[in-house]
Amino acid sequence: MMIAIVILGLGLVMVATIFPVAWDRARTLSEYTMEQSAAAGAQTTLASLLRPASHSLIEIRSDDVPAPPPPPRVLNEELRLTGGSLAGDMFFDPTLAGPPTLPLDRYLAILAFSDTSMHALNMENILFISTLPTVATVAENPWDLEDPGNPPGTPTQIVQDRFLITANYPNAINPRNKGKPFPDRLFYGGDNCMTPQGGTPQVRAWQRLYPPMTAPPADPAAPGYSDQLNQWNEKLATRRFCWAVLHRLRSQVGPRPLASGAPVLLADSERMVREAAAAMGTTRTFDMYYVTLRRSKPTNRYARQDPTAALIPNPFVFDPDAEQVQPAALAAARDVMFPVAWRVQMEFPLLPPLQPAATRTGIPTEVTVPPANINGETARMLVQMFPAGTQFIDEITGNIYRVAKRRIVDNVGEQSVLTLDREIVVEDLDLPPGDPRCPACLPDVIEYVERLRTVWVFPPPVDRSQPGDVPTFDGPSPVVGIEVGSLSISPSS
Repeated sequence: MMIAIVILGLGLVMVATIFPVAWDRARTLSEYTMEQSAAAGAQTTLASLLRPASHSLIEIRSDDVPAPPPPPRVLNEELRLTGGSLAGDMFFDPTLAGPPTLPLDRYLAILAFSDTSMHALNMENILFISTLPTVATVAENPWDLEDPGNPPGTPTQIVQDRFLITANYPNAINPRNKGKPFPDRLFYGGDNCMTPQGGTPQVRAWQRLYPPMTAPPADPAAPGYSDQLNQWNEKLATRRFCWAVLHRLRSQVGPRPLASGAPVLLADSERMVREAAAAMGTTRTFDMYYVTLRRSKPTNRYARQDPTAALIPNPFVFDPDAEQVQPAALAAARDVMFPVAWRVQMEFPLLPPLQPAATRTGIPTEVTVPPANINGETARMLVQMFPAGTQFIDEITGNIYRVAKRRIVDNVGEQSVLTLDREIVVEDLDLPPGDPRCPACLPDVIEYVERLRTVWVFPPPVDRSQPGDVPTFDGPSPVVGIEVGSLSISPSS
């Protein structure tokens, strides 16, 4: 009998080991199915919403200028910038290049040069805490995290600062643009483009959930409003999955910005305007990164990154002697219910461990988080941001990396080494000649500015029970998976 019991025990032990493996496989399969479904839903939703930066003929009526004589009558038609959904595209408004613009300043009609960096699509999120009668929604405004710090109006800008230039699109009568407000169908639209709150999200919060929901009841005076809102909130609590989108233009369109510090000559200004006008009718191809996200509990809250310029990594102005930026989170009252992207920096290894693609070693690469000059609470926050399983995207190349293992290398949790899921080779970091991030970089030579990479990452939920202004990230990565597809759009589509 003793022998039988031992045999039975061994058999039960072997059977018991099957259950956790089966649960893990079932969860993996379920999340893979969810990832495919969410990505397909995102593709379908965005195909009907996204437009390239393009022009339309707008009727200029007498009531668009001061003191209109009644009745309104059509004066003329004007070709204006009226479409555009994706950051990184070239935004050019020919009206701003006309009189009374000085010839030397005509290039300022190019509100944003095209670029091939990674950008996050502007989505709507839901505030975790709201005193409003309905669920408060808020735009994530990811372009606020991409300001390179160049003075507004300089031709070296390759992100969207120029949308804030008062002389271009003020909300008051101005001779340069005949008092026209900023078009509300652009990705930086809205009622007031002069404030960060003016952005219009392409996708509403309940549309990006999986499965999606209808909009919450909006009229407090309607019969049964309170019950309908409670039912909507109960359904919202059951939504564990949502999606987000990052994207990059596959190849630049239109003119390139001048080299940093180069004077703007009349010939340059005229050339850039001609090239921009010719490129506006072309088809653009974007690489779309559909990110499926999971919140493990309905009580999870996610911190948004503080968009203050001094707290945002700036890969365009690098000074090895300057103190590196210290990213920070917005106040707890600005936390949202669904994961949101951050833009932070990490340090890739020196050249000797890196190999050209032709001589790969097959050994997974290790990267350092945070960079060496960041310490204290901010460093601990960044370490917590990258638990094992985290997927992040290189802002420059669009490469997706996964953290296979995280190792804390000090006694206070301020420095970690991340073992990635694959080997990084020289070609992954080498910037092309003339890149504005490193104009002096040489081919096949990795400079420090090339190793200090800015990446997009979705941090874990935050534990707000801990005291202090710096949030404590606690839990697994919210990213289920990332599906990459292409999207070609043209002004005629």
